[in-house]
Amino acid sequence: MNKSDILKAAKWRSAIKQFDPDKKISDEDWQFLLGVARLSPSSFGLEPWNIIVLQNPELRRKIKPIAWGAANPDQLDTASHFVVFTSKDITPDSEYFAHIKRDIHHLPEENFQISQQFFKTFQASDFDLTDARQRQDWAAKQAYIAMANMMLAAAEIGIDSCPIEGFDQQGVNKILSDAGVLDLKTDRVAVMCAFGYRVAEPAYAKTRRPMDEIVKII
Repeated sequence: MNKSDILKAAKWRSAIKQFDPDKKISDEDWQFLLGVARLSPSSFGLEPWNIIVLQNPELRRKIKPIAWGAANPDQLDTASHFVVFTSKDITPDSEYFAHIKRDIHHLPEENFQISQQFFKTFQASDFDLTDARQRQDWAAKQAYIAMANMMLAAAEIGIDSCPIEGFDQQGVNKILSDAGVLDLKTDRVAVMCAFGYRVAEPAYAKTRRPMDEIVKII
């Protein structure tokens, strides 16, 4: 794939509000998109997200009344795949931090201690991530990177998507927690995204600010 193909996909991508309910993403294509998300970068390599692929019709039905961004016109009903990205509350002393650094990154103990102390300083002073809400918001920024990569990759193979922030966050947290798919001790819903195939072309042309208005070279 060359540069013009990527730019063409970015221009073609649009926030699709209604999908063709009769067209489903193939398992091969869906595994490809999940693979792209999995390979996304994250601060400190902590991958502070989980991905819930919400295919259960009953759970979609429960979320619909409190997810206005996905209920009009019926993204939850028509999307081939509906994804919930969660963000993790990670501290240097958490089991998750140790799991990533020891089990995934395979750091020797000496390097683990250095990494742990560095992350403590980062949270305490550099970014002032001193309470759970701040840490969850920081982790959500990492989840957005994974979602954006997934959406662009989808556009490159002709699959539509729509990121969704229009929902009652606490309400969706509770629904997924009650269903046993979200652990509120560590995770919160960060953002959602619908994937599928458009039923019609977007009603409006894509508009963006000119390059010289958004980019400043010093």
